[in-house]
Amino acid sequence: MSSEFEEWLSTRPKVIQELGAKYPPGEYKIAEGAPYGLTCPGTIVSIMSYNENGQIQVMVQPENILPAAIEHSNSILHPQGRDHSEFTDRAIGAYVDPQYLIPHNP
Repeated sequence: MSSEFEEWLSTRPKVIQELGAKYPPGEYKIAEGAPYGLTCPGTIVSIMSYNENGQIQVMVQPENILPAAIEHSNSILHPQGRDHSEFTDRAIGAYVDPQYLIPHNP
């Protein structure tokens, strides 16, 4: 952890301090068994923020969007006449339970 991050973290509520200490900024992989669609298991994500409800906001870069996530979005959006193309050309933000985050070291 950088000293700047540690300094910032020390000014946050206890729940944020605990999340930040256990899940410092960086890349993570979504674990097997995660109940998410666009951030399905195997997806590489970056931490964006910590929430007082215990969840962590992550960002998925377009190159890390998995085919399973595209299929999932298609199954949800297709009935409304939309398609998944909007999910393949921009980053996606999502909230996840940190229990599904595994440190990723490429």
